[in-house]
Amino acid sequence: MSKLPPLPLPVKLAYGMGELAAAVPASLSAFFVLYFFTTVAGLNPALAGSVILIGRLWDAINDPLIGWLSDRTVSPLGRRFPWMLGGMVPMALTAMLLWVVPPFPSQGGIFAYYVVLSLFAFASFTAVQLPYTALAAELSDDYDERTTLIGTKAAFSIGGGILALIMAQIVFGRVEDPQRQYAILGMLSACLAIAMVSLCVAGTYRRYWQAQKAHASLHPQES
Repeated sequence: MSKLPPLPLPVKLAYGMGELAAAVPASLSAFFVLYFFTTVAGLNPALAGSVILIGRLWDAINDPLIGWLSDRTVSPLGRRFPWMLGGMVPMALTAMLLWVVPPFPSQGGIFAYYVVLSLFAFASFTAVQLPYTALAAELSDDYDERTTLIGTKAAFSIGGGILALIMAQIVFGRVEDPQRQYAILGMLSACLAIAMVSLCVAGTYRRYWQAQKAHASLHPQES
């Protein structure tokens, strides 16, 4: 029988960093997206609200679907890492393109652009975030260690919101053109998303397989 060693601090921090991949883009969206749609992109307020509503409705569908698929994923990388790695580039791209004003003259064209983009954005964010959240339970069988991981995730989530505001204040203070301001924020959040998911996977990968082997030796009937 195999006993899992205590969860190292670097693994806890690596896991927490993964939260920044979604926390920063999500915070920027929560703070600024409605203003951006209506004032910078020139979208009618009713249509701007509809974009957000459609995205949320789609999120309610893709969340349980991707969660179900992730739980049943079998791969050499395990259940969670393929989703995190596969979703990080689409997530980064949509986080960047969200802050781009499309070259369409009509309200219908702009509306369609942001609706389609929102569908892809919510799907890619879910593909990364749900498996990432579930990963905490697979890094340790110890209740206190799992609680520490969730607490670390929450701390990085708060930090991500603060970081998003700091980024915005710096960019707004140095760049005058509104379209360029938001395009830069989009690029920064996209780069951060890829970097944080990569660091999270690299920092937790070894521990994940240690936990899987320990669990298999203690519960051979489940293997």
